[in-house]
Amino acid sequence: MLRFDINKVDLSIDSAHTKLIKLVGENKKVLEVGCSTGYVSKVLTEQNNCTITGIEVASEAANKAAKFCSRIITGDVELMDYSKELAAEQFDVITFGDVLEHLKNPGNVLTSLKPFLKNNGYLIASIPNIGHISIVLELLEGKFDYRSSGVLDDTHLRFFTKDGIQRLFNESGLDIVHWDRVIIKPEETEFKTVLNKCYDNRFWIFRQLFQFTELQV
Repeated sequence: MLRFDINKVDLSIDSAHTKLIKLVGENKKVLEVGCSTGYVSKVLTEQNNCTITGIEVASEAANKAAKFCSRIITGDVELMDYSKELAAEQFDVITFGDVLEHLKNPGNVLTSLKPFLKNNGYLIASIPNIGHISIVLELLEGKFDYRSSGVLDDTHLRFFTKDGIQRLFNESGLDIVHWDRVIIKPEETEFKTVLNKCYDNRFWIFRQLFQFTELQV
């Protein structure tokens, strides 16, 4: 089930959305893959003077995004015939804002869209980090519980570490020339991780892990 909880971007905070908007820049022709309701499209259009073509799988969200985009394409990015939908169009920027982790074969989509970048064009992607300390500590306690949002969003199909992201782009024929990150403290995540409590329990956790390993042998 798709959810559309975000209806605007708070430009006053450091987030994946604000970083993406800054990296896009101004006066660009943009292909926004997974534009949702158009909350990023709105900022790019109204404040950055960009021209947006949006792709969105959910018709309800696409209808809302249409007022911020010069064109909306409704459909599944993994099944789309891009040569038919985009023809000979070329874009300055292609964005994937928290999209790739929702796809079965994100590499195929990256490879398919690469020909639609201008020679000096670039692609921007924001991707959750499954290696966050909160996830690691959850795993040490034997937990991997999906949530309605966040790193373990129950609509995520793929999970990435930094090495996994690097490999994904390299195998798609794309070079990563700029890395950035949003630092979220453990206690600020959806897991509300309290590190002091985890440290107090560390010997119990590792004992449980050791017992589990022995059981598997």
